[in-house]
Amino acid sequence: MKKICVKEDASEKISHSYYFPIFIGIGLIFGVVLNQIAIGLCLGVAIGLSLDSKKKR
Repeated sequence: MKKICVKEDASEKISHSYYFPIFIGIGLIFGVVLNQIAIGLCLGVAIGLSLDSKKKR
């Protein structure tokens, strides 16, 4: 009988990336201030996702 050992890297579990929710909030605030909520949210989503995807690599 073979045992399969899977080693999990603890550093992967500890590192969290909070760019996406932070930039969603910033985009929402700029959207409310500039009276263009949709544009602010779109920019927040775009910037947050791009920074999150770079961080995971």
